[in-house]
Amino acid sequence: MADDHSKTVTDLLVPFAEKDEAKRLGARWNADRKLWYVPKDLAIAPFEKWLPPKLKPNGQYDDCPTVRAKEFIIVEVFDHRVCWKCKEATSVFAFFLPRGHERLNEDGGERHGQWERIDDDEILWAVTYLNENAVRAIHEIAKEDYRLDFHHGYYWLNHCEECGARLADWYDHNEPDGAFTMGLEKARHGISLYLVEQPFEAGANARHGDPYYTIAAIGKMTEVS
Repeated sequence: MADDHSKTVTDLLVPFAEKDEAKRLGARWNADRKLWYVPKDLAIAPFEKWLPPKLKPNGQYDDCPTVRAKEFIIVEVFDHRVCWKCKEATSVFAFFLPRGHERLNEDGGERHGQWERIDDDEILWAVTYLNENAVRAIHEIAKEDYRLDFHHGYYWLNHCEECGARLADWYDHNEPDGAFTMGLEKARHGISLYLVEQPFEAGANARHGDPYYTIAAIGKMTEVS
């Protein structure tokens, strides 16, 4: 039975190991959005443990920064990422922090909860929270192609500029031929960087950045007010 996901339908965050239990209780699978949901004619109570977090006042599901910087760079890679759905090339975006930014220590040791200087460039992925400066800048550059959406949780995700399909971070940030892991020669002809000289905060995972972002950007750095 098709469902238009109106406001009366409730999305669920169901781990793969618990999908059979959710299905037995009456949850349905939306193949397009790749999530389980409660049909509008069922009670919510049996599904309470899978309910998504409530929106914070900032309009996001998270408001806890784990990384911060005095300025930041938005990276755009174009003509490299091919959409899994429509097979068209599309631009993808990521946040890049030059060395000298700070990360919240979350290792559970003596320095847990303290901010520490990071002396490496870092590229952010699996972003759950952005401060207002970052939201404003990414909307100016990427429009609606980089926005908060659901994929095994709520994250800021790239979307295909042709068909709107979600483009999960894992491939672009972790696979050898991903948009943000490819070699220098490929990147040199298909990358733009946008410098935003404003304070930045985010909740995100990070990977040490490759030097090519600085090298390839010669003559391409754009300042964003």
